[in-house]
Amino acid sequence: MKQSKLKFTDLVILIFTLVLLGLQGCRIFEGSFKSDDWEHLASAWFIFNGYVPYLDYFQHHNPAWWYVLSPVFFFVKNPIDSFYVGRIISFLFFLGYFPCLWGIIKRLGGNGKIFLYTVAVYLSYPMSHMAYFQNRPDTPMIFFLLLGAYYWIKFYQEKRLKDIFICYLSFFISFAFLQKAVWILGPFGLYQVYLLYKKELRLKDVLIASVIPVLSMICYAVYLYTNGMLLRYWELNYILNAHFFRDYRMYTIAIYDWIYGGLAVALVAYGLVKYYGLKRQLLCVLAGFMVIFLSVPKPYDYYWFIWTPFVSVVIGFWVSRIKYGFLKLEFFIPAFLTCILIFVRANMGGYISLDNMKQLSQKITKNDEMITYGIPEGALFQNKPEHYYYMNLSRAAIWDRDLFHRYDLPDWDSYIYQNKPKFIIQKTIFNMKEKPDWVENEKLMGLDNVFLEKYYRLLYDKEPRIWERKELIQ
Repeated sequence: MKQSKLKFTDLVILIFTLVLLGLQGCRIFEGSFKSDDWEHLASAWFIFNGYVPYLDYFQHHNPAWWYVLSPVFFFVKNPIDSFYVGRIISFLFFLGYFPCLWGIIKRLGGNGKIFLYTVAVYLSYPMSHMAYFQNRPDTPMIFFLLLGAYYWIKFYQEKRLKDIFICYLSFFISFAFLQKAVWILGPFGLYQVYLLYKKELRLKDVLIASVIPVLSMICYAVYLYTNGMLLRYWELNYILNAHFFRDYRMYTIAIYDWIYGGLAVALVAYGLVKYYGLKRQLLCVLAGFMVIFLSVPKPYDYYWFIWTPFVSVVIGFWVSRIKYGFLKLEFFIPAFLTCILIFVRANMGGYISLDNMKQLSQKITKNDEMITYGIPEGALFQNKPEHYYYMNLSRAAIWDRDLFHRYDLPDWDSYIYQNKPKFIIQKTIFNMKEKPDWVENEKLMGLDNVFLEKYYRLLYDKEPRIWERKELIQ
């Protein structure tokens, strides 16, 4: 009788898990978006058109994702179509998480049920339904972290040089997609030092496995140096990004973050007492990651991306030890229902619908001038960034200007009055005191309506409004 209940419980969890995975897949084809969707597509579009990141336009992320996306523009008739293609590529990386998780669990002595519970925990984390389908580098970063973790465990168990080689290469590629990988790679590096000290790892193997990543870093540094942007790369990707943690003194954490985070901390502490050998060592690495991760302010919810797959494994092993099936259902069903509710009620609404964007992009030629006030999706309407700070006029641009005295923020209001560009995308600008991470000058977008109605016709009457210059200008 008890066995029957357990089987029924697992079936219910499996059905819920498949539902959540299906919902995740459906979100690829939503017409709504966030600015990060377009930020990275725009960077890839500029590279496709011959512009150099950091030198020709502002960016503060590692560049691998843009180079992965840039060939997409060979195959799309309209650059706006890259939106869905990029999301499909992201989702393929996302699907790659699951064989990696299965490999890790199996290597640690788990079975199919533990894998099911791990995936269930992972998909019941609401953040996985809010951003993994977007065109952002976090998704491939985590895939290569998981791939590297699997090959590290495989190397530890079998001592085959090719496994540690693939592990180090995967970790390097992960970092090339996004710097946040260092939160995992830092504790992992200390773990390597410990193993070398204990003579459980040969220095020769570490050096051989490090050859390709080190040569790749040297080649990229030479490329940056010869293009005159090595120093700029360092300033933008490390010095400037450090100011996010200096200036953001709050934690953007919802209640489910605390639930998962607190549960994971408790279970890792429990595992450090109970387990020995490889499991304890890996839990020590994860504990080191937790110390770093939980002590750093996270200004945005998606900073939790890097956390979720690793703690899901820990929680998945723990759920498998729950004896009674109804307790498992009590653990999962509220989280599953929360995720489904979030999906149904999600309002990911972007500034302009994709259909309107596509229609507008067809009206704009290469030589037309358009002022977008730093709305990144507008960058795909043209072949070039409208300004070095094409992406936004937010805090990052202000830091870049103030720290390195590179460029001033554009005064688009004055420019529009003087030059009357063909298109204007007009959005609301918030008061700096009310929304300090938005813009510096509350007078931006303070265009006079009399001026607009005299020289422009309104194409799109939603936020942001799109204006087209009239044919005859007095």
